[in-house]
Amino acid sequence: MDGGAVPLHQRQQEGRLPQAGPPPLHHRRFRGAAPVSLPGFLDSAVASVSSCTVPVSMFVIGTILADAPIRSMFSKPVLWYTCLRLVLYPLLLCVLLKPLHLDTTLTNVCILMTGMPAGSTGSILADKYDCDAVFASQIAFASTLCSILTIPLLTLVMESFPL
Repeated sequence: MDGGAVPLHQRQQEGRLPQAGPPPLHHRRFRGAAPVSLPGFLDSAVASVSSCTVPVSMFVIGTILADAPIRSMFSKPVLWYTCLRLVLYPLLLCVLLKPLHLDTTLTNVCILMTGMPAGSTGSILADKYDCDAVFASQIAFASTLCSILTIPLLTLVMESFPL
């Protein structure tokens, strides 16, 4: 068999072909996947708009929370959901993943991702579809505020008791 009959990826793996240059198109992510790149002004416009998404979502959550009484920010259902999301789900995942003997880094990343606060998307979608946007925003606010303590504690626990 000559070198032309062997697939390109197999020749690269065998070391018969250098792996220089960018990855093939089917290995790239969305932004660089198109064979034609965006013009510079359009690329910078897309980058500018995408950098505004987090501040705008926080602004939307703030406007929704402006209508809610301050005492309801830490009501029993909000605190229950926050505790469930930041403490109980990571502990449950830890118990479920321990018998599988997976890679420690993989397990820790999964547990840490499970212990992240609620995102702003729930609040925005609840507002858009006329659901309880105030409750969704309260959960996003409370879980983000409480995660200031729970994420470092979760990391400390994972380091102290490796799986």
